Amino acid sequence: MKKIYRFLSFLVLAFLFIQCTGEETTSGDTMFVNDVAFPIGANGGIGSFYNSTMFHAGTSTGDYNIRTFTIVKANSTSEEDADTINLSIFYPVSQSIDGTYNLDFNSSALPSTYAVCVFANSAETFGDGENAATGTVTITDNGNNNFKIVFNNVVLTKEATGGSKTITGYCAPTFMQF
Repeated sequence: MKKIYRFLSFLVLAFLFIQCTGEETTSGDTMFVNDVAFPIGANGGIGSFYNSTMFHAGTSTGDYNIRTFTIVKANSTSEEDADTINLSIFYPVSQSIDGTYNLDFNSSALPSTYAVCVFANSAETFGDGENAATGTVTITDNGNNNFKIVFNNVVLTKEATGGSKTITGYCAPTFMQF
């Protein structure tokens, strides 16, 4: 009888541990900023922009769709102190968002597909200048606002004072649509 009780207790504890872990982050995501884990929070955490996406549809041939993702680090305590990654993808109306996008934005090369990425928190912002980002991102639309975003050696610099943030890995949360 004691063996059965121990076994059932172990199962209950294991189940509770797995449930708590799943509520804090989106499972399977492996993102790093400067080689430090960047766990993605579950939706419904902080404010209304927690793991959100906005879509602006182009209206005619030759025009561009714009999809913006806001990714918030888990365990942030408020919107003001949250580490966020904001990523905007610009792509032709005639194609899906699936693909790999350069972050080396060059305004003289427009029209072309490209991405703009910014890392920000209450103290600093990286990637907010015209030549402040390098690398690529790969986007896969899995449907129902679930996107896999792969950061391929994305380096965001802080133009005014120097310094950089390197983002690697991927995330695949279901984003809230705004």
